[in-house]
Amino acid sequence: MITSVRIAANQEHSPFLNLPAEIRVRIYEYALGGNVVRPACIRKTDVTPGRVARYRTSNVTPNTFRNVIMSCRAVQAETELVLYSANIFFCVFDQAWFAWFRLLDDKKRAAIRTIKIDLYKPRIKDDFKAGVLQEMPNLKLIIIVRDEVSRVGRVEQALLHHARASGCQVVFEEPLCPCRLCRMANH
Repeated sequence: MITSVRIAANQEHSPFLNLPAEIRVRIYEYALGGNVVRPACIRKTDVTPGRVARYRTSNVTPNTFRNVIMSCRAVQAETELVLYSANIFFCVFDQAWFAWFRLLDDKKRAAIRTIKIDLYKPRIKDDFKAGVLQEMPNLKLIIIVRDEVSRVGRVEQALLHHARASGCQVVFEEPLCPCRLCRMANH
């Protein structure tokens, strides 16, 4: 109740908040979107209900997200899901990634629209669980990083099956370095 009163008061005095909500959301998507978000490693002590999920991005520092989102409660309420809907989430599917994913509530998981998976990651084959894709019901795009000569494995088959069943688009992306040894050493 108090939060909604404060949001209303902010909207009366802020030129930005006087803009229509649709325009503000577009501005937030432009300011906060288009990044590859890599969930950070989570320590066991961080995996408690109510904790904020940690992340890092390729283009914008987490401080940019924090500064925009925390500028006022009205902006925080409006941008709660923009981080998840307007960015590409790099999925590693290891224990730290699953711990981070479990910290997200259902609304944030549902807001994720795009994921990127590097099939060169040696551990992805062991840790991947296809059921996690069902927890992202609004997933629209899966970017798979692989070379043309790699044969289709279990993980890729599960991704393609999910994409067909859910109407999700799949895009294949060439790795930056085609040498598997270089890629394994760098990740």
